[in-house]
Parts: sequence; structure tokens; C-alpha cells
Amino acid sequence: MSDVDEHGTGRRATGLAWAVVLLVCAALAGNAAREKHGGDGDAALRSPVSQIDLKLLVAERSLGRTWATEPDVSRRLAQPDAGPGTARLPAAAVAAELLGAAAGRARLDAYEQSGARTPDDDAAAALLRTLWATDAADEIAARADALTDAERQTLATRLSWAGRLAARPAGTRDGAGRAQVLGEARRLGATLLIVAAIAAALFVTSLVLLGGAAIGAATGRFRARFDVRRCEGVPLLPTFAAWLTVLGATVLASRALPWIGVIGMPLSLLALVWPARRVGWTRLRVALGWTRGRGLLREIMWGVAAYVAGLPIVFAGFIASALLAMLARRLGLPADASHPIVHGLPGADTAAFAGTLFLAAVAAPFLEETFFRGALYGHLRGATRTWSRSASVLVSAVTSALLFAAVHPQSWIGVPVIASLGVAFALAREWRGSLIAPMVAHALTNAGTLSLARTLLS
Repeated sequence: MSDVDEHGTGRRATGLAWAVVLLVCAALAGNAAREKHGGDGDAALRSPVSQIDLKLLVAERSLGRTWATEPDVSRRLAQPDAGPGTARLPAAAVAAELLGAAAGRARLDAYEQSGARTPDDDAAAALLRTLWATDAADEIAARADALTDAERQTLATRLSWAGRLAARPAGTRDGAGRAQVLGEARRLGATLLIVAAIAAALFVTSLVLLGGAAIGAATGRFRARFDVRRCEGVPLLPTFAAWLTVLGATVLASRALPWIGVIGMPLSLLALVWPARRVGWTRLRVALGWTRGRGLLREIMWGVAAYVAGLPIVFAGFIASALLAMLARRLGLPADASHPIVHGLPGADTAAFAGTLFLAAVAAPFLEETFFRGALYGHLRGATRTWSRSASVLVSAVTSALLFAAVHPQSWIGVPVIASLGVAFALAREWRGSLIAPMVAHALTNAGTLSLARTLLS
């Protein structure tokens, strides 16, 4: 595949641009892997996914799920049991709560033989060993009641919610505190049931929308509005490569200089200066999809429809990611595919959350849709313009989606679900021509996911 030659983007320039794109994607993927799994274990310890799983285990037992037997609980705890040392302490607390002190002590023994330990973690482990030195529930409760405020804080800091649970075992005099801790777990379970019901309703709605779209396409009432001719002669791939290079450099540099990450997003828009000078701003804007389409409000509404209609594609991505997570657990590999941004949600105040929401639901959709579905997808459609439309759309959507997933920090387990979102956004771009619909669908996805994560972790 090659871009047109009119503006100096022939085979050599195209090959160089692809080399840059793949190199930057590989660098970002490697950086994400190091940050997620190469630390001292705190990331695993405070993993939102891990904390939610542990809460659900306790919620199921407290709500009467008597079939949560020892093998079942042990299986659910298999991932933290096989993880870094600090990841095992919260699992030990939950094991002691559900299976007894002996199960907790066994996991403390495994912790002491593991790596990635810190003095603070050892202090928390020592407190837990003191609590569970006996199997008698009344003695464990008495020892928990004797903990000082500083010791309770140590457990809460190092083990998060599981630490507060360990400090308030059954029979404790702090009945109100224990009820509050268990109440958090029960509310989480109830929230997930409500979310599941809403998701099921949206899924049914999406099937109806997809059926209507198929009928409309068959009868000619619906037609794709993407016009590949608007991309001809515009150096879209070099533009995408330049943007990705600037963004990647700021992400990598932000490890040492965090303030650089703040300016990385607006700075990356400088990638549009060169192509705008080469072909003119109007021509570049139209090629990228920065148009009003059939009208701003109408395109926004179509964006909402695209968000709902794309849910079956995203659901398939979730299933694939879930299967990869199961495989990772069997192999003893980390199975956390959460975005690092959610790790700061539990302690974020309203202003901090509003700033995070702006970045995730406004800035990110605007930039990522401009360059992934605007520049990259436009280039791919132009490069395959001699193919059948269905083949061109399929290859362009999947290729751009895989690169979209590669630059995200959710690890290899998250690639299917992120790529499925990329495919859905690309189809919205193909359908509407304008980027408004995929931007709206992207914004709704990020806003909904971030709000749900804050609710579950609060």
C-alpha cells in the first residue's frame, strides 16, 4: 500500500512513516509493560481490578453465597497468590476472612518467600501474623480490638480495603466499623448488578439499531458518507507519524518530567502545521473529517447511536480479553488490564476527578479521533481504494484499531477490547464521514467507563 505521490508521500516516504509509527508503538507498548509490571508491587497491590475482585468475594459470602467453598475462593485468589509479594497481602486478608486464620497464615508464609517486598509491607505482614497467630475467632477479635490507630492505619495504607477488613474481624467490638467495611462490598455487588442490567438493555437496543442499519443499507436508505477522494493528495500518514512521535516522546519523557505530559496533548497538534502548509487548511480539515456533516446536532445524535450500536463489537472484545486474562492466570502472569488513570480515582477529590474526566472524555477523543480515525484511517482507505469497499473498510478499520490498542497502557490483555472500540469508531467514521460521531461515541465510552470506575472504587 502506498500514499499518492502528489505531495511527496510516495513509496519511500510511506515506508519511512510506517517505520516511525511501528517504532513509536513498540516503544509505548514497552513503556506501558514496564510501568504496569516492573515496579515494586504497589501497582498490583492497589490494582482496582484486584480490589474489586476481593470485595466481590466477601460480598458474595456476606449475601449468603454458601457455595463459595474453599476451592472456589482459592481459585478466585489464584492471581494475587501468584503475583508480587505485596499483591498477596490483600488476598491473605480476604482468605482469613472467608476460610479462617490458617488460610491467612499460609499466604503470609508464601509472601515471606516471595520477592518485591518492602519494609512497610513487612510491617503490615507482621501485624497480620500477630492477629492470626490463633485459630480462635474470639482471640483474633480481641487482638484486632487491641490494635493502635497507627497499626490500623498501616494495614489500611498497605492493604487498602482489605486492610480495614482485617482490622475488623468477626466478633470485633467495632461492629459499626466492620458493618461499614462489609457494606462497601455489598454496595459494590449491588452496583454491578445494576450496571449489568443497564448493559443488557443497551445490548438489546444495539441489536435493534444494527438490524435497522442492515435493513437501511439493504434498501439504500442508509449509505456510508466517507468519501475517499477527499483524502487523495493529502499526506495523512506522515501527519499521523509526526503526531504519534510528538505524543510518544512526551509520554516517555513524562516518566522523568511529569509536567511534560500536561503539555504533550496540545503540543502534538503541531503535527498539523506542515500538512496544512502543503495542501491548505481547508483541504486538510476536510480530509481529516473536521466537518459538520449533516449538521452538528444531528451528527451528535448519530454519535450516540453509534456508541450504542457498537456495543456488540465491544462485547466481543471483552470476551476475548477475558479469555486472555484466564490464560494469563493459568500461566501465572499478571492479568490486570486496567488503565493506570483509574489507580488515582479512589483518593481523588471532585476537582481532580473533573480534570481527569476532561482529559479522558474531551481531550483524548478529540485528538485520538483526529489522528487515528481521521489521518490514519483516511490514509488506509486511500491506500486500499482499488479494493472492494467492504474489504478496504475491514482492513483499514482493523489495522487502525490494532495500532490504537498498541499505544494504550492496558497491557496485552486489554488489546482486544481497545481494538474493538477502535473498530467501532472507525465504522462510525465510515458511516458518517465527519469525525463528530466517532468523537461523541469515544467521549461517551471514556466518560461512562471513568464514572463507573469512580463509583465502584469510591
